[in-house]
Amino acid sequence: MQKKEFNNRPDRNMTETAFRNVAFYESYFSNYIEGTIFEINEARQIISSNKPLPARNQDSHDVLGTYQLVSNRQEMMHTPQSPDELLKILAYRHQILLSARTDKNPGQFKDKNN
Repeated sequence: MQKKEFNNRPDRNMTETAFRNVAFYESYFSNYIEGTIFEINEARQIISSNKPLPARNQDSHDVLGTYQLVSNRQEMMHTPQSPDELLKILAYRHQILLSARTDKNPGQFKDKNN
């Protein structure tokens, strides 16, 4: 088996504006690939107002929850030191992401496959 070390890629999002711009697009596209599709201006409105669109409350919360996590430098720098801590981080982030979808049991692992 061949081992290859990845090159170190320094973070270029040093300013708060750059970091939040990347967080916006990460939030937008991570939801887009899951089928939660908004126009860019709609997503910008959700994030800038910190309020979901009334007609698409759950979808708006998905975008907003993702943004709240990925735009938080401290949260994104938090890495687990153990398997148990990884599970706690995943549960916490899942709870934020799906806070508007209580039927999906935010913060809990699925008990059935799709």
